[in-house]
Amino acid sequence: MSMGQRKKKRQSSKWVPEDRAVLAVCIGIALVFWFLVKMSKSYVTEKPVRLSVEVPEGLALQQLPPQNIKAELRSTGWNLMADFFLQRELVVKVSLVERRRFVLDRAQLRDIIQNELYSRDISVVELNYDRIELQTEIRKDTLLPVVLRYRLDFSPQYHLKEAVQVSPDSVLLSGAASQVKAYSSWPTDSLHLTDLKSSVNAKVFLKKPPPTLALNPPFVRVFVPVEEFTEKSFFVPLQVINKPTEDSLRIFPQRVWVTAVVGLSRYEELGPEDFEITADLKNVPFTQNKRTVPIQVNRQPGYAEAVNISPKSAEFFILQ
Repeated sequence: MSMGQRKKKRQSSKWVPEDRAVLAVCIGIALVFWFLVKMSKSYVTEKPVRLSVEVPEGLALQQLPPQNIKAELRSTGWNLMADFFLQRELVVKVSLVERRRFVLDRAQLRDIIQNELYSRDISVVELNYDRIELQTEIRKDTLLPVVLRYRLDFSPQYHLKEAVQVSPDSVLLSGAASQVKAYSSWPTDSLHLTDLKSSVNAKVFLKKPPPTLALNPPFVRVFVPVEEFTEKSFFVPLQVINKPTEDSLRIFPQRVWVTAVVGLSRYEELGPEDFEITADLKNVPFTQNKRTVPIQVNRQPGYAEAVNISPKSAEFFILQ
C-alpha cells in the first residue's frame, strides 16, 4: 500500500465519529418534529370520575353513588397530557344540603364534568351512565351486641377457666334508618385457636358492613381465659326426699362417691357442700320388701365439669 493510500484511509477513519454525531442530531430533530405533529392531533381518552356527595348532618345516603363512572374526553395530545399530569383524579361535587333527592341525567353530568376539566379545550364526548339518582333519609345510630364467632381447641387437660370476654361487647352501627333497623346484633370474623394451654388476648375484626353503613369501632378485643383442669373426688351425703313417715325405712348407700373435673385455681374451693345428691321416693311403690331408686345430682357448682357419681342408684328397705 502506497503512502498516499494510507494517509487517505486515516483521514476517512478520523471523520467517522463526526458523521455519526451528525446522523444522531438529524434523527433527534426528526423525532422532535414527529412528536410535535402527533401531539397536535386530536385524541380520545378515558378518565375516571369520582362523585363526592355532601350530605347534611342527621341524614344518610340510601345507597352510595356509582364508583365506576368514566368519561371519554377528546382534545389534542398536549391538552390531554397536561390534564393527565395536573388533574390525576376528576372529582365532581354534589350537595344534598338543600334537597333530599337529586337526579343527574347524562346532559347534566356531562356539563358538571365539563366545568371541572383542566381546560375548556377538552370536551366530554361520552359517559357510561345515563342517570344517577341520590336519595337521603334520616340517619340512625344504634348500639348492637357483638356476637363472637369462635372455635377453641384445647390441649389435653386444659379448658376455659371462665366465660370468654369481649371488649367492647357492643358496637355503634350508623347509616340510613331503613337499613340499620334490619340488624339486631353484629358478628365478628371467625376466631379459631388450637392447642390452647394458656390464656389468649386477641384482636378480632368485625364483619365488614355494607358500603352505606359504618361500624365503630371496627374490631374488638377478646380474652380467652385458659387453665389446667384436674379431677377431684369425695363422698357426699345422700339425701332422701318424699320418704314415708315410718321409721323402718333403710337406704343404702348413705353417701355417694362424686368425681368432678375442676380448674386448678378452684381446686381447694370445691367440696361436698357444693353438691346436693338426692334419692326421690315419690310415687315409688312399697309393696315389696326391696326396691331401688335412681340417684340424682340436684345441685352442683357451675365451674365443676364432667360430674360423675357412683353408684347411680340406691337400695331402700322397709323393715316389717
